[in-house]
Amino acid sequence: MSGWDDGPTQVESGNAIGHGGGYGYDDQNGPPRDDKCFSCGEEGHRKFDCPNAAPMTCRYCKEPGHMAKECPTKPPMSCDNCGEEGHLRKDCTNARKIDRSGVADMAAELAWDMIKRAAAEQDANDAKEGIQAYVKALNGGITFRELQEAFIHDKINIWLIATERSLIEIFTNMDLQGNMGKKYTVTYRFSEKPQRPRDIEGWPKSVDEILARLDDAGDVVDTGKPKCSNCDELGHTAKQCTQEKVVREAKGLSCYNCGADGHRIRDCTEPRKDRFACRNCGKSGHKSVDCEEEPNLDNVTCRKCEESKQALEYE
Repeated sequence: MSGWDDGPTQVESGNAIGHGGGYGYDDQNGPPRDDKCFSCGEEGHRKFDCPNAAPMTCRYCKEPGHMAKECPTKPPMSCDNCGEEGHLRKDCTNARKIDRSGVADMAAELAWDMIKRAAAEQDANDAKEGIQAYVKALNGGITFRELQEAFIHDKINIWLIATERSLIEIFTNMDLQGNMGKKYTVTYRFSEKPQRPRDIEGWPKSVDEILARLDDAGDVVDTGKPKCSNCDELGHTAKQCTQEKVVREAKGLSCYNCGADGHRIRDCTEPRKDRFACRNCGKSGHKSVDCEEEPNLDNVTCRKCEESKQALEYE
C-alpha cells in the first residue's frame, strides 16, 4: 500500500404559479381568485395597503416598531469564516477560524506515537486521525512543511505530497492555519515516490521540492461563499446580482419511451418498450447471449456508432 488520498428541484413551467398550470391567477379555468388581505383577512385591498396591519415586529427580539436589521439589542454581525465582527463571510479576506471540535483530544506525545504506529502498519485512517490530533494538540501551531520535516527527522514513512489539482470555484486549498487560496493540494502518502503511472506527471522531483511546495499547499475545503447562478461569480446569489439577468433557454420535454418531443412517458400513446429485452429477437425474459433464435442482423446495433445492420461474422 503506497498511499490513501486519491484524491432546487426543477419546477415544471406548466405547474408554476402564474403560468397557466391550474394553480395561478392566470388560469382562466381555475378556481375564483381570492382577493382577501393576507394581513387582516378582509376583502378590497392587499397586505401592503392594509389599514389594519399589525405593528412591525422584529424577528430577533420580537418587539414591535422596528426590523431585525435596526434592532438595538441585536449584537453586531460576525463573520462565520474568521469569527470577527463587522463583516460577513462573503466579504471576508482573513484566515479561517478552524473548528477542530470533532478531532480527538490527546496529548501531542500520544498523537505522535499514534502517527508512528499507523505509518509502520500503513494504516491510513489512524495516520490521518493521528495527524489531526497532533495539530489540534499544538493549537494549529505547526505548518505542513514543519510536519513533513519532523516526519523525515523521526524516520516516519508518511509523505505530504503537494500537487496541482483543478478545483471547481466553490472549493479551495487551506493550510493548517486557515489561510486559503493555496496553489497545491496536499495528499497523504506512504512513499515519496509515485506508485502509479497516473501520479508521475506533476509529482515533485525531489525531497527539496516536496518541502518547498508545502509552503503553498493545503487541504481541499469549501470556500463557504455562494456562487451566483446568473453571472457565475462567487460572493453573492442571483437575487443580489447587479449584472443584467441572463435569460436561459428552457429545456424541452422529451419522451423516454418513444424519443419524441412534447410529452412525457406517462402521456405516451406508443406501446411501452422493454429496454432490457433481448437485442436479437426483441422479446423479454432473456439476454441476446442466451437467445435461442437465429441471429437477426436487422436487430443488431453497433455499440460504438449505434448504427444497425452492421456486418458481423459468426463462427
